[in-house]
Amino acid sequence: MAFSLSARWCPVNDGCLALDAWLLAAGAVGVVVVVADKRRARTGRRRVPELVFHALGLLGSYGVILAMWLVRHKTRKPRFLVPFMAANVLSLAWVIALGIRLNC
Repeated sequence: MAFSLSARWCPVNDGCLALDAWLLAAGAVGVVVVVADKRRARTGRRRVPELVFHALGLLGSYGVILAMWLVRHKTRKPRFLVPFMAANVLSLAWVIALGIRLNC
């Protein structure tokens, strides 16, 4: 029997697998966006809009938080961090509610 990557170990069902796949894909996209924006900031090129980071937070891209911390990018700007973290909290609540609903 296979197991889900969700917060609780449980037998895989289609909903749990889809949720896990979504979170992994969103996390990967988030990491790529943060690293690309950091690179653009260093080279003086056009930056990724902050709205993109907020949208990624709402979509469950927790990889953005990890990547921001690892590459030390956008970690000292309260005007950005407060709405970004609020979006992530809303997303986390949605993921938990969906996980409970799907019995993950």
